[in-house]
Amino acid sequence: MDGIEHKLNPQIFVRLRRSTIVRIEQIKELHPLFNGEFVVVLKDDTKLSSSRRYRQNLAALLKS
Repeated sequence: MDGIEHKLNPQIFVRLRRSTIVRIEQIKELHPLFNGEFVVVLKDDTKLSSSRRYRQNLAALLKS
């Protein structure tokens, strides 16, 4: 997964977990949890969870 992540444009894709990379434009909502993780809701209402390891990726999205 690391190899794939490095080939993708970080302005288009974001990594949520060791096994999950999503297209940023498909993210509808971010809900921070108390432990540094996020619930990510996609435009099709799929709910994904992020891990604390990748929280800086989602925190950067919240700032933009």
